[in-house]
Amino acid sequence: MNDPRRTDDARLSTADLAAAGERANERVNDRAVDPANAQRQPQPPQAAAARPQTDRDVTREAQRAQQDQQAAAAAAAKRQAAEPERPTPMFGRDETNDFHQRWVDIQTGFVDEPRQAVERADALVAAAIKRLAESFAQERSALEQQWARGADVSTEDLRLALQKYRGFFDRLLSV
Repeated sequence: MNDPRRTDDARLSTADLAAAGERANERVNDRAVDPANAQRQPQPPQAAAARPQTDRDVTREAQRAQQDQQAAAAAAAKRQAAEPERPTPMFGRDETNDFHQRWVDIQTGFVDEPRQAVERADALVAAAIKRLAESFAQERSALEQQWARGADVSTEDLRLALQKYRGFFDRLLSV
């Protein structure tokens, strides 16, 4: 695929996003800033765990990771079935499938290029975070434009927006 976002995403890292967040916090002068967040500096990635000694170890580790992921997905599905309200999806189906496929490709590449796989994983996480931020910013902008025109935003639209924020916030804190 020649998706221009992928080219940009490859150069983006979670450290870049953290630094951009810090710069944004510094520019805010008309809103209250949490001093703890304003002083926080982006931390370098933690040292990678010791590299497995054989390809067999890597394969076993990948299989265990896949089993853990499947178990976590099953547990999440069970919890979700018990919840009365289903969380709002963060991405569309195509975007979600694209992110999942990119993740599978990264995991598969770990065997041959572990360092590159970690770098690609970081870039993918950064791309997902960036896309989430863009999504929330677009939604907020649309609401603000309606308010600026003096148009009433329905309580239902506001409820759905708040529900999306709550769903994201709950997921973020449950990780």
